[in-house]
Amino acid sequence: MESLITKPIEDAVSSVAGIKTLSSVSREGVSQTTIEFELGTNPKLAANDVREKVAGVRKRLPDQIDEPVVQRYDITAQSILTFSLASDTRPRGEIRKIAEDIVKNQLQQLEGVAEVTVYGAAQREIQILADPRKLEAYGISLQQLLDAVDANNINTPGGHVTEKGIELTVRTIGKYQSIEDIRNIIVLNQEGRLVALKDVAAVEDTWVEERNYAKTNGVPSVIVSIQKQSGTNTVGVAEKVKQSMQNLEQNVLPPDIKITKVRDNSVYIRDSVDDVMMSMVFGGLLAVAITFLFLRNARATMIGAIAIPTSVISTFFLMKAMNFTLNNMSLMGLSLAVGILIDDAIVIVENIFRHMEQGKTPREAAGVGTKEISLAVLATTFSILAVFVPVGNMGEIIGQFFKQFGLTVAFAVAFSLFVAFTLTPMLSAYWLQSGHERQDRRLRWLEYLLDKWEQGFEAFRNLYREILYWALRRPKKLVAVAIVSLFLNALLLPFLGSEFQPTYDSGEFIINMLAPSGTSIERNKELVAQVEQEILAIPELESAYLVIGTNRQVYRSMIGVRLIDSSKRSRSMMQIMDSLRIKFREVQGLKVSVSTGQGMGKGDSRPIQVALRGPELDSLNMYATTLSEKIKQLPGTTDVDISSEQSEPEVQVKFDPARLGDVGLDATTAGKAVQTAFLFLGLIFRLAIPTSW
Repeated sequence: MESLITKPIEDAVSSVAGIKTLSSVSREGVSQTTIEFELGTNPKLAANDVREKVAGVRKRLPDQIDEPVVQRYDITAQSILTFSLASDTRPRGEIRKIAEDIVKNQLQQLEGVAEVTVYGAAQREIQILADPRKLEAYGISLQQLLDAVDANNINTPGGHVTEKGIELTVRTIGKYQSIEDIRNIIVLNQEGRLVALKDVAAVEDTWVEERNYAKTNGVPSVIVSIQKQSGTNTVGVAEKVKQSMQNLEQNVLPPDIKITKVRDNSVYIRDSVDDVMMSMVFGGLLAVAITFLFLRNARATMIGAIAIPTSVISTFFLMKAMNFTLNNMSLMGLSLAVGILIDDAIVIVENIFRHMEQGKTPREAAGVGTKEISLAVLATTFSILAVFVPVGNMGEIIGQFFKQFGLTVAFAVAFSLFVAFTLTPMLSAYWLQSGHERQDRRLRWLEYLLDKWEQGFEAFRNLYREILYWALRRPKKLVAVAIVSLFLNALLLPFLGSEFQPTYDSGEFIINMLAPSGTSIERNKELVAQVEQEILAIPELESAYLVIGTNRQVYRSMIGVRLIDSSKRSRSMMQIMDSLRIKFREVQGLKVSVSTGQGMGKGDSRPIQVALRGPELDSLNMYATTLSEKIKQLPGTTDVDISSEQSEPEVQVKFDPARLGDVGLDATTAGKAVQTAFLFLGLIFRLAIPTSW
């Protein structure tokens, strides 16, 4: 795979402009090349360039391979929901057929769904089990047998004929409709003696050789994974999928099919957005309340408070124009801006209020007060914009995260300036009254509280005045203390640590397991059982699903764990993961790693990844193993592993050219015979045989 396929493709695509990194993985029957482009490269044009290069090198690749596929990878078009289907009475093969024929077809019709993947059970297969002795007796080769079966499984158009003014379409029907049709195929006419397929082979309706296996909460099951389209709303798509699955379970699927939701990325997103929305509303109310404590005038407070919803709602217009969504970053920007939005309006209202106390009418005070303070308000707002506009235009990957945050704050602050210069003076001119409002007798307690607050604030202001006088009398000492404090704080930076993004308690994590290369799927089931039992014993567990045979390798497995809501458990997700890491150290026959799946690595969510490159793979493996052992000794490191694939055991068939020549064969013919015998290549039957539910 590496020399015949991977290397030619790498050489061909390496000349495409804008490539940042080029990597590939070669394993039995699969070659995957990944290209990372520089940020800002048009992905559609880059993909077209890659397709042209691959098409140009196709003639140099082996004829027997499938056509190369070039796909664009979008990190936002990811799997967002995973369901499991299980039954106490049906084999998993039947469950898979139901999942593919009904569930998959139904979900793929939903808006925003890109792909629905079904795995965890074998597909239906018609197997032809040839008897080598009978084939030899009749002088029939495996290839002749397969050619005969393949040649009879076809419907051929024959044109049309006209009969008595009626045009009839002619078709020859050969597609198999039953197992008996296959068994009765004539594979050899030996001087009038017909040899049928059933005379030399057994034909069975069974299942494909099992290469992956799934269980949910300890029960064998079939997994259905839903991937959303790029740019679509995760929460919206997830809600549609869950409603559709609920309808299927209640009205369409057989009653013995049980559906379990084992992973849902939208839950944490929705909860996070709700929390930020609540914080934003609560922060706005606090800002209004504190403003009232100082102004002690309900009308002035309301005039200033109107700037918050007005500016926020106006910001939505520019967010829509920029194709922003209400996500964690944009809502965080709005929540940060809530306290800033009222500033401009409060400064103007306070100045207008001061002019009214000096004897001006509200209309005169609004004009003079706004004009007088306009320069200071402009300077304040532009200083904020000078900070957040560059944040919203940062480059590299970090800029993609902070773009919506920075520009959302900038939009909101710009609208607050517009509101402060238009809406606030207008409302002040027609609604504001001078002096403190007369309180109703029923609100005497409020006036008493406001008086106490003002007394406390006056005391604090007097204390601050004394501290300020002290500082002004000792400028050199104060500057020296500030410089020393700044220096000492800078020394603390190395102890803070840094990371791309914090690990959050989503309630979902992944356990990856790797058995020795060559381990069969049955043996792997036995090995992972010990890990599965530990997972099912977690008190905070809501659901867990096991998949054996990930990445098309039967010795690789994973368990997806979903915990109950964080408010209902005493341990955090990280504490549970740490306790599992300690338990899995004693697991025999498996390399076990526990990860959150929240990282941004290339195919791996672990936050620190080190790449070794060189011409000799064996030397790289040796160096990587040595480095990983040393890293494991560092305090704080967990799940240290190397990505190099293990060498799989194999049986090599070496031909003797002289003996091949004696019997009239060559290496290609003999190799195809071995391939046909062990890989069963060449035939896929689609029979219209009804399956009862």
